[in-house]
Amino acid sequence: MNSFLKYTSLMVLIIHLLLPQQGKSQCVFVTLSNQTEMDAFNCTDVENLTISNSSLTDPIVDFQNLNLLETAQFITVELFTNPTQTLTFENLISVSQFTHSDTTTQTLNLPKLENITSRFNLIGALDSLLLPKLKSVNLFLLTNDVDDPLYIEELTDLEFMSNLFLDAGLINDLSFLPDGFSPNTIDIQGTPADTLDLIHFMGNSSIEFMTIRNCAVKSFAPLEALTYCRGMSLTNIPGLVNVDFLSNLTLSAGTISLRSNTELTDIEGLRNLTYAPSITIIGNSNLASCCR
Repeated sequence: MNSFLKYTSLMVLIIHLLLPQQGKSQCVFVTLSNQTEMDAFNCTDVENLTISNSSLTDPIVDFQNLNLLETAQFITVELFTNPTQTLTFENLISVSQFTHSDTTTQTLNLPKLENITSRFNLIGALDSLLLPKLKSVNLFLLTNDVDDPLYIEELTDLEFMSNLFLDAGLINDLSFLPDGFSPNTIDIQGTPADTLDLIHFMGNSSIEFMTIRNCAVKSFAPLEALTYCRGMSLTNIPGLVNVDFLSNLTLSAGTISLRSNTELTDIEGLRNLTYAPSITIIGNSNLASCCR
């Protein structure tokens, strides 16, 4: 009898898990290009959602139905023909990949989003990005050709970020990260006109892998407490004349690379480095002949 009851309970549980939850609407491929399509949107879960707002005769002016969405695999916000000030996904909790390509939206608001299991791509332009509840993201990509400054509300709940790629013309500091937090990989690029502020790392004794390319750095002093890193690459940094800020660094789990820093004249700051699997120093035209 007990076995029969256990079997019956198990079957009820399986059926419950297989059936859609009450009030949930699951969708596969959805494109929202006009208000009529937006008004018909009633998905709480979607596999692939594309928002284009491209209709000239029936533009989307009311995005309220996006608030129904709770989970998604892929969300793509394409370049809007009809500008909008704020795009909000009020109840979105989890998404695999979110890509924002629009250059007309001023604010992207994701107030309940906790998990981005694959990647967040900002390749358009925004004034503000609001992700106050974000806990986990694999790849956080912030880059575009517009170079308008972007405000990101501090990610106070962030626990995991595997890879951070950003354009220093878009974000010139990392103050949106929690105090003491370092992504597994940081890759920052820009132009000589961009100036990066590393104050976020002030006092940190360790960081993960950091790459800085083609942009100026306000000061490397925030890295002076480093004793460990998982690797570091500095390429074509205007004003980089020495690496004294690395004088406390004793261990690197990955490559230390100094490339094409034309003002670099002194690498004595690496004197206390006792282990690194490889060190690459190349193309630094003002360095002593042994290391050019």
